[in-house]
Amino acid sequence: MGGYASENTSDPLGIKGGFGGGTVGYNWQFSNIVAGIEADGAFANINNSASEIIAGIPVSATAKIDALATVRGRVGVAFDQVLLFGSAGLALADTKVSASVLGLSFSDKKTQTGWTAGAGAEWMFLPHWSLKAEYLYRRFDSVTLFGSIVPGGISTGSLAINSGQFGINYHF
Repeated sequence: MGGYASENTSDPLGIKGGFGGGTVGYNWQFSNIVAGIEADGAFANINNSASEIIAGIPVSATAKIDALATVRGRVGVAFDQVLLFGSAGLALADTKVSASVLGLSFSDKKTQTGWTAGAGAEWMFLPHWSLKAEYLYRRFDSVTLFGSIVPGGISTGSLAINSGQFGINYHF
């Protein structure tokens, strides 16, 4: 699976970028109702950088998500070869923030946890093969970074990401 994500903000410094990885899961079908659980993980390059001069001192900073994962339940309705579904569950993101001030570089990395919810469609185009497209909203809790450098650290605040992703699945 792969896709594109952007931070849910009007701030031009919001992070955005692509990701790609894999999905595993299991579904149960009862007549035309489908219920299941799935987990996905992806390497990501969702980031943004900024540089400014503060009090005459050049400062640059980068925020980046380099991995995403979810574990979700899903429920849907099957119509012939098409499944329309909704899903929700746990979301994880490996977040890295780095800064450079007067030639000194600092960075810190934490895993943010949160929740995700979304909807999608899956089409069985051949026996055992399907194409899937879905939208996911991910909301991550705040983490504290740079605790060993700055007393009390710096809080990231919560992070909300909109993403669209596509995948090809093999059904055993």
